Amino acid sequence: MIGRDCVTVRGRHSLGETPVQGMTMTGTSTFAGHGLACIRGERPVFAGVDFTLDAGGVLLLTGPNGSGKTSLLRLMAGLSAPHAGKLTWDGTAIAA
Repeated sequence: MIGRDCVTVRGRHSLGETPVQGMTMTGTSTFAGHGLACIRGERPVFAGVDFTLDAGGVLLLTGPNGSGKTSLLRLMAGLSAPHAGKLTWDGTAIAA
């Protein structure tokens, strides 16, 4: 299971340009996950994952195979819905 030691935010990086066309990122924009949990089939993959990324921030996911890295990325991209918790953009909940 992914834990706080496996999902870390390291450093800051200025992108210099908008990473996705049509998406506006200002110096105060934040993308965050609160209490995220994921279940695949009947197997819990991770629970209680929190992160906060400021505009230009970098999220580094580390962990062994099967620890939930790709599952977390799928939640963040809106390709899957979290079993629990929520994702927010500038404090507003966003749907998966």
